[in-house]
Amino acid sequence: MDSKPPSRSGNLSSFEKDVIFALIESHKGVLESKKTDALSIVAKKQAWMELADQFNAVNGVTKEVISSFVLLSTKLQNSRGPTQAGTR
Repeated sequence: MDSKPPSRSGNLSSFEKDVIFALIESHKGVLESKKTDALSIVAKKQAWMELADQFNAVNGVTKEVISSFVLLSTKLQNSRGPTQAGTR
């Protein structure tokens, strides 16, 4: 049987990336927190949901889901290069 793989959505445009960067910056304190207690995890999930809702409310963007933002944020953090601790 020929089963087609699930269709992949297109890459984000530069406008969409700019919107995401601005939204992540506004939630930076919560999203970049290193705390792993239950309250912090709930706060992070809520912040990602708010970010997704705010992104999807912007005119001219493709509707995305929360997992897309988490993945993009992780890729951006990994692409920044060595941190201060790594250069010591």
